[in-house]
Amino acid sequence: MNEAKYRVKFTKTDEAKWISHLDLARYLERSLRRADLPIAYSNGFSPHPKISFGQALSVGIESRAEYVDLTLEKEKATQEIQDRLSKVTSEAIRVLNVIKLGSESRKLGKALVYADYQISIGIGSTNIDRIKNGIYSSTYLTSEGIKITSEESDNICMKNSDADFEGKDLLIVTIRMPVNISPKNILKELQDIIALDDASIDITRIAQWSKAGQSLVDPIEVEQEVAVDQKK
Repeated sequence: MNEAKYRVKFTKTDEAKWISHLDLARYLERSLRRADLPIAYSNGFSPHPKISFGQALSVGIESRAEYVDLTLEKEKATQEIQDRLSKVTSEAIRVLNVIKLGSESRKLGKALVYADYQISIGIGSTNIDRIKNGIYSSTYLTSEGIKITSEESDNICMKNSDADFEGKDLLIVTIRMPVNISPKNILKELQDIIALDDASIDITRIAQWSKAGQSLVDPIEVEQEVAVDQKK
């Protein structure tokens, strides 16, 4: 049997954010069958589909950049896989990209090292400076990650937005953390800093990263480079 491995990038937004990690795996397995894609199964007494995820995302948090590695019984064109899956999945779980993995590709659990979270905080304008100072002085938020921009310290980037967020001023905070740090820990720290009952907080995972040398790259892009090198 000539099996082929693939990496799929997809979203988990809107109503899908309430799906547990186990239910997401079941949903994708059913979607592969509905798309008539020949998913490969393990051997043994209790075969299971060859599907593997990175770090599970907490229930209730959206993501624009989720990844899954899967193995098919036979090779298919990546665009065909994406088109077939797109026809059977909802807008909330939207397939963004598919690549074929090479024999030297790292497993997804080892490939993912950092994740970016965008937090939208709706607060009164008089509290913005206090909260900014609290975030920048947070030992937890400033010690776990890496620098996002040259202008900002440590792993935090903040900006005010003119958009109205539930009748409040909007502060957008982007934080980069090791992928194994739960975004719920970030939320708890921010809630302690904000300390306002009427504050609105929304968090989304907007990116995940692999390392290639000293650079951070999309887990799709780094494996595309590996595949090209293997063909040379």
